[in-house]
Amino acid sequence: MQEEFFWSIFGACFVFLWALIIIGQQRFRSRRDLKERELLHAERLAALEKGVEVPAYTPAPAVDWAGSALPRLALAVGLLLVFTGAGILVGFYFAPEDGFRSMWTVGFIPALAGVGLSLYSLLHRFLR
Repeated sequence: MQEEFFWSIFGACFVFLWALIIIGQQRFRSRRDLKERELLHAERLAALEKGVEVPAYTPAPAVDWAGSALPRLALAVGLLLVFTGAGILVGFYFAPEDGFRSMWTVGFIPALAGVGLSLYSLLHRFLR
């Protein structure tokens, strides 16, 4: 009973930790973008006050995720999920307790999600 409680608390903390990391990353990125826009605005105001031609604004080029890292990342995460799901399937199927043995199909969830990500990566490669 105590071990189950520990793992449930651990799982909840793990999920919330990743949520905090993602939120912190987005907040850091938005602050960086705001500072960049403030510097650009100050530069344009200074140029207008001096009577100099206002420099043209050229936004940073957008990253083409579809052609660069996203398919490789999907393949890597997909393979990780496939093998994680296979490990859960085998581990629960051969577990010594009946409670775990009855839950062996839970491993299909990450395994099939990994198969989907791997198929996305392969289809992206062949259909591009």
